Amino acid sequence: MILPSDFVNHLKQHINQADKVLDALTQPSNTSIRHNVSKTKNAFDLKHLEQIAWAENGYYLSQRPLFTVDPFFQSGYYYVQEAGSMFIGEIIKQLGLNKSTVCGLDLCAAPGGKSTHVLSMLQPESVLVSNEIIKTRTPVLIDNLIKWGLPNYIVTQSDARKFGLLPALFDFILCDAPCSGEGMLRKSNDALHHWSLNNVNLCAQRQQRIVHDVWPSLKSGGYFIYATCTFNVIENEENITSFTETLPANSIKLQTQNGIVESITKNKNGHLVYGYRLMPGLVNAEGLFIAVFQKSEAVPNNLSRIKSPAIKTGHYKNWLAQPVANFQNTWVVTNDLKIALVEKLINAVYIKSYGPEVLSQNLQPLPALAYLPDFNTDALPHLGLDYLNSLRYLQGHTRFDNDNIPDGFVLVKYKGQTDVPLGFAKKTNNRFNNLLPKSSYIKMQLDKLDLSEQLLFPFIPLAVR
Repeated sequence: MILPSDFVNHLKQHINQADKVLDALTQPSNTSIRHNVSKTKNAFDLKHLEQIAWAENGYYLSQRPLFTVDPFFQSGYYYVQEAGSMFIGEIIKQLGLNKSTVCGLDLCAAPGGKSTHVLSMLQPESVLVSNEIIKTRTPVLIDNLIKWGLPNYIVTQSDARKFGLLPALFDFILCDAPCSGEGMLRKSNDALHHWSLNNVNLCAQRQQRIVHDVWPSLKSGGYFIYATCTFNVIENEENITSFTETLPANSIKLQTQNGIVESITKNKNGHLVYGYRLMPGLVNAEGLFIAVFQKSEAVPNNLSRIKSPAIKTGHYKNWLAQPVANFQNTWVVTNDLKIALVEKLINAVYIKSYGPEVLSQNLQPLPALAYLPDFNTDALPHLGLDYLNSLRYLQGHTRFDNDNIPDGFVLVKYKGQTDVPLGFAKKTNNRFNNLLPKSSYIKMQLDKLDLSEQLLFPFIPLAVR
């Protein structure tokens, strides 16, 4: 790989130990996963995996499995995520956002790595708005959130300035800003091809616009988390210093270790501004820059947490302990804060999803219900499938051998060392009508793949498979 000379020169001029970083960019990328503690709990022994130093539920893999044909992956038992991005969990803890009911915004959320991580950190009564302005990227965001199984989210598809019309709404905002993607150079030929100093400057200007546009929606005393996956100081140190000069934003110092580099600058008012770098060659990650600010402007909060009588809520049978609400003729898992938040958002931004749709208007189970950790799996008959038949189900097949199951709705499971809910089917005579959405089907030709167990199930040691 030949790196652009302007990139190399900028790195050597501004970054300590730039030679180590440049050498790391010539080495293969790592593969890492974050497991879903709401589903895995103590079911797996993870001692055979190397833990990521700054992420208690993150692990490196010694090889890259064929994730697509792993039922655990398909059902949200883990998320494949770059190790550096998992530092967000440590920040959520240090800011104390995991200890109370909060309302958050992940502004640039697709494909969903940081959103699923934040949801795992928050209290169940909290709500995260996961926003993605690019229409083509929204479906994968929704799919990943559904499979992760934590229901306290809303998905929106709007520009940052639309949120700026809703003052003092969020307790925290996470902005993983669109950037020049220098942290992707060893993974993506496209990122390498499109890199230029001109593009770096354009990205920095776009980041400034995004942050200023969304800033009014942050509550007084709320936290703004700014992140990029790039290395240059233009999009990082220069930008965050500018934020503290042009916005009522106080820079927050974090506690770090394990090779994470604290970068300290001083703004024109003489105040220190803190940023944090996870650089390849210095830590085992692709590259992340992150900084946190606290809003110092005194403005009244704009969110009532009183349940609205305008939205119908209730429970259904013994399927789910959590309350559901009827949004646009579909029953969605909800809580009081989500209902209050929807009433604020609905006239300002485009709501793509109100959360996991679990029941249709006529109270039939929808796919998202199967992925919820709190779903009472004993409420329906089970169709237990071996590994290969599980993959056939995930491809959309409808013929399976089981004459003992009565006609009606059934929960389809992979019957392995640990049962894994895959979705629903409706049995009619000898046919199981597959209720997975076609957009979720595995499209690989399985007969051409090596499906030996060594490629699968990164959680589970070979001894117990």
